[in-house]
Amino acid sequence: MIGTLLVAAAIYLGLRFVVFRQLLAIPPSREAPRVILMRWALSLLAGAAIAAALLALTILPGAISGYFIFLPGAPDPATAVELQNTYLMLALAAMGEELVYRGILPLLLVITLGYMLLAVVGKQFTRMRSVQATLWLNAAVISSAVFSIAHAENPAVVKTALVNIFLVGLLLSLTLLYTRGLTMAFGFHFGWNALLEVVNLPVSGLEFSTRWHPFTIVPQGAPMLTGGSFGPEASAVLTGLLIAANAAGVYGYLRLRRPSGDAQGEDAQSKAFPGIPPPPEDTPSEERQ
Repeated sequence: MIGTLLVAAAIYLGLRFVVFRQLLAIPPSREAPRVILMRWALSLLAGAAIAAALLALTILPGAISGYFIFLPGAPDPATAVELQNTYLMLALAAMGEELVYRGILPLLLVITLGYMLLAVVGKQFTRMRSVQATLWLNAAVISSAVFSIAHAENPAVVKTALVNIFLVGLLLSLTLLYTRGLTMAFGFHFGWNALLEVVNLPVSGLEFSTRWHPFTIVPQGAPMLTGGSFGPEASAVLTGLLIAANAAGVYGYLRLRRPSGDAQGEDAQSKAFPGIPPPPEDTPSEERQ
């Protein structure tokens, strides 16, 4: 697993910091390492905090209605090693999925779709902000659909769960557009899975062997409300929350990309993860300066 993760990380970093930097002529970052590390830490914490808030809001209606029962945990020091291994596995799995579904796949889709569009309609059309925003949003939708399909064989999977996994994938793809990185998405993904394990709820239908929990949440009936055996990821409450969050995220991204003047020009390349620009040799030297 570690080897596969390292290969995925190398491919993502190559696409992100070599291919896109060359295509878009992005200058190297001149920020101090401590500033970069601080930003990464804040992004991780922000992602985990969003996951915690979303999980709490998902569970709240079922808890109020009595469909979630809260039981005391059973700490056992003998399971400390097992506990560490479980959360390490969850962290590695979250990192691998983010590298593939929010990193490698969207970047490859943007490169492929961008150059296909460039060949069909020409550079002036593809340089419009609205077209570039649509290009990235399409990549987010496609990669999120693949992410959902990858969970179709999980235990106790239901249609609501697949819809929610797609919506979560879309939400995390939007964090890539906003932050230009995967740190917040990883913080959310690991935070969500780890919190489910902390309270002994299934993680995407999977049950883990950790026997220590601060407390245990047990669903009692109403699977559309609680998520049933698949866990809260199959809850209809989560569906509503994710639709609202994605609508707000897409609206904010489109507002961010909205031009103040002409919809074309080199400034169309200035926002987060712009689309594929025309080759440098096709651009007049005055325009490049």
